[in-house]
Amino acid sequence: MKRCVLVLSVLPVIFAASIIEKVDPEAPYQANLVTASLLNDDAENCSGSIINKRWILTAAHCLVSLVYPRYLTITVGTRKFSGDGGKLYEVETHITHENWNLNPTNDIALVRLKKDIVFDDNTQVIRLSRNDTDSQENTVARLTSWGQLEDDTPAPFLGSNNLLVISQDQCLQKLSDVIEKLNNTDDRRFFGKAVDGLDQLLCTIPHANGRRLCHGDSGGPLVINDTQIGIVSSSYRCSGQPGLFTRVSSFIDWIQHHLTKYNDQLS
Repeated sequence: MKRCVLVLSVLPVIFAASIIEKVDPEAPYQANLVTASLLNDDAENCSGSIINKRWILTAAHCLVSLVYPRYLTITVGTRKFSGDGGKLYEVETHITHENWNLNPTNDIALVRLKKDIVFDDNTQVIRLSRNDTDSQENTVARLTSWGQLEDDTPAPFLGSNNLLVISQDQCLQKLSDVIEKLNNTDDRRFFGKAVDGLDQLLCTIPHANGRRLCHGDSGGPLVINDTQIGIVSSSYRCSGQPGLFTRVSSFIDWIQHHLTKYNDQLS
């Protein structure tokens, strides 16, 4: 049964050195997460964001199939989906939220790298939202990812997408509309959990000609004024009505708690 949660793209990825290309100056914090499959030669990919010289922030569902840290690699400092021109880092460990249970609530995870990230113009830390005022309703936010194109292939270069943050009342109405259309009990339960945990979520709809959330967007950072306010979690069958994001400000204490265990701090 196909789940309504954003499914990770499954595509072969090759990493190699190349001529360094200038990364989108507005998204030097972007990370590409690639999880090797134990069952075949394919790989799953998600996005994440650099929050510290050793830490990447992403969605918990991006790591659901990860068995060992060695099967996950992180590439930063490049716009190319292939990873060309970027820096490749191995993973030391990963942490998914202890209360995440295959639904939109608590859909957050941390990845710790084996080595410090080397920062330059193409590779920088993103500031995290610490309060809800950063994510005011009716504000346009920016999502960057390698989300799928119309032919179901990942974008070869990092793309950006404008999304409108909507109010909780609007989100509740849209989620209720989605649930009414669903016949599958598991799917109804999935979006019912979103309703129950709406206070820790952000909801968006496409802005103007903005693209809808779909495969390949998972884990991507939603940003307003150089501050990350959300992490891509899910959307009903790529409709983007609404797009559900983990609200970063709701998990600042959780993030800092785990960084502190390694004597690390948020910037």
